[in-house]
Amino acid sequence: MSLQNWLDNKWIRKHQTSPQEIGNLLEIVKRDIKDANFRKVSSDGYFVQVIVNERKVTQDTPQDTPQDTPQDTMQDAIQDTMQVNALIMVMEGVLTREEIQSKLQLANRDYFRKEYLKPALDSGLIEMTIPRKPTNRNQKYRLTTKGKERQRKLNK
Repeated sequence: MSLQNWLDNKWIRKHQTSPQEIGNLLEIVKRDIKDANFRKVSSDGYFVQVIVNERKVTQDTPQDTPQDTPQDTMQDAIQDTMQVNALIMVMEGVLTREEIQSKLQLANRDYFRKEYLKPALDSGLIEMTIPRKPTNRNQKYRLTTKGKERQRKLNK
């Protein structure tokens, strides 16, 4: 899926970034790097593998409820990526993995599973039609109530 498709579907909009916004983002990065555990710096010094301290939510349920804690809400916000939103936008009825991938114009199955499918499942936005057999060849996916609400919001 091209950036132009995203613009045409109004999933994103053009934005001119100001020097102040860039400065604010750099301050956030500096703060987060202080909180992270460094694993490895590349030989050219440009790339760093970082493991951020994770907070686990133990009271989370498979289907989030209106009684979500602030920590649940924050976790949901972090997991909701542009890729997940794109997946939500192409969902109509019950679809196979191949059908969803085709609608998103993605060829790499592993990338699709890691960046789109798994986060959408983990966030409770989509569900499997055969949850007890995730690798079943007849497996299909559909939006949950939470996913349908997200789709409505994204369509506004």
